[in-house]
Amino acid sequence: MEIKENPSFVKEFEVFFSQDENPSGSKKRVLSLLEKIPQFSKGKINYLIAGSWATEILSKKEIEHDDIDIITLTNPSYYLDDATEDEEKCFSVFPLEEEYLECNFLKKSFENKVVYVSNYNLQICSKLIGQLQEKLPERAIEQLKFLLGSYPSFNKEYSQKEILYILEKLTPDELNHKVISKHIVDATELYLNGEKEKSLEEFLRIHSLINKVLRYQFEKRGLSKKIKISEK
Repeated sequence: MEIKENPSFVKEFEVFFSQDENPSGSKKRVLSLLEKIPQFSKGKINYLIAGSWATEILSKKEIEHDDIDIITLTNPSYYLDDATEDEEKCFSVFPLEEEYLECNFLKKSFENKVVYVSNYNLQICSKLIGQLQEKLPERAIEQLKFLLGSYPSFNKEYSQKEILYILEKLTPDELNHKVISKHIVDATELYLNGEKEKSLEEFLRIHSLINKVLRYQFEKRGLSKKIKISEK
């Protein structure tokens, strides 16, 4: 979906990123962002932290960060970041409904602040969808392990429904969403049951299946930039 004009709320982030003196993707910039653009105001959550910072906050594992990824809880929702390189920078409509995002975030503590982040299933899907590399990058695999290692109580039936919804919204119709969502849930369950190597092998296979469809769509549309949902 083409965006002709940035919504006023999104412009607040653009102004912040252009004026804040902290390095892109740094913890200091995250804390400054939370202070200057509150996530919660007037009884409503305004945006979620996503990408690698959401992974670090959920897993409590230190991660190297290139940028800060944000999902706005607006109608429509937007995905944006503070990347400085043009090929990494993202600003696009995010096709998950505001109602879903409002009901499926996680409230966490970070540096003595309350933060709202995208949840485990969305993060896991993002690792699998977010790049066009033929093989899932080591950095994404490492963060996937961090997420799986900190995953709370697992509801298989609910997770499959949620992941199916995410895939239907974020990936092409040519992908067999029902089959892939079941594979993701089964791979997650394997990891949580201690079969970590088998689980990661399955995640690599799932990424390959998704990647083939994304690459085909990408080439069919004649694009030269990679599709980005989350690269972290």
